[in-house]
Amino acid sequence: MNNKTLLRIQDLKFGWRENQPLTLSIPALTIAQGEKVFLKGPSGSGKSTLLGLITGINQAASGSIEILGSEMTKLSNKAKDHFRADHLGYIFQQFNLLPYLSLIENVSLPCHFSQSRKAKALQLSGSLEQEAKRLLDHLEIPAALLHRPVTELSIGQQQRVAAARALIGRPAFLIADEPTSSLDTDARESFIKLLFNECDQADISLIFVSHDPSLQPLFSRHINLDEINLAAGAHNGHR
Repeated sequence: MNNKTLLRIQDLKFGWRENQPLTLSIPALTIAQGEKVFLKGPSGSGKSTLLGLITGINQAASGSIEILGSEMTKLSNKAKDHFRADHLGYIFQQFNLLPYLSLIENVSLPCHFSQSRKAKALQLSGSLEQEAKRLLDHLEIPAALLHRPVTELSIGQQQRVAAARALIGRPAFLIADEPTSSLDTDARESFIKLLFNECDQADISLIFVSHDPSLQPLFSRHINLDEINLAAGAHNGHR
C-alpha cells in the first residue's frame, strides 16, 4: 500500500428532505490507495446513504467528495456514469447477477461499459474470458461451473462471482455492501481473505460495509459511522 489518498471527504452534509434533520454530517474522512476499511454501524445509521454519496448516486447538500482527484459533487450525471464504470467496483448485498448470462459473461460485464477496465483485463490475460476465468479460479470457483447459469450456484458461489465481476479490470476502488450477510462464519472469513488477496495484488482500496462486528478483526482499519457522523443522533429511517 502506498500513501496516495484515494478518497477525501470534507464537510459533507446530506438529508433526505429539506427542513428535516440531516442523515449525514461528516467533517472529514480520508482513505488511502490500497487501504482496506471496515465500515460499521447499526441498521439505520446511514451506511448505504454514504455509499450512495461516494458513488455519486445521491447528491450531497454541501461539502466535498474527492475520488482520485475528481470532485464527484461537480461532475455531470454522464461524467459520474463514466467515472463509476472506470474506477469503481461494487459488490451488492443481493449480488445482482444476471440470470440469463453464464458466469463468464456476468464477470466480463463491466468491461463492456469501460474501455480502461477492458484494456487492463486484456493486458493481464489476453482475453476477457481468460481474465474472468483467472479471477474465478482465484476465488475458488470450479471450472466445471464456468458456463452454467448463475441460478445453479450456491449463495457462496454467487457471492464470489459477484466479487470477480467487481474486480475485473482492476478498478481503483471496491465497495462491498453487506456482501456476507447470507453466509455462515467460516464462509465469511474465507471469502474476505480471498477478496483481500485480489485487492493486494492490484492495490485496490476496499470499503467493506457490515453490521457484523465479528468481521472487524480481519481489517487493519475500522470506522464506526456513528462516531464520525455528527448527525448520528438524528432519527432517520434509511440504512
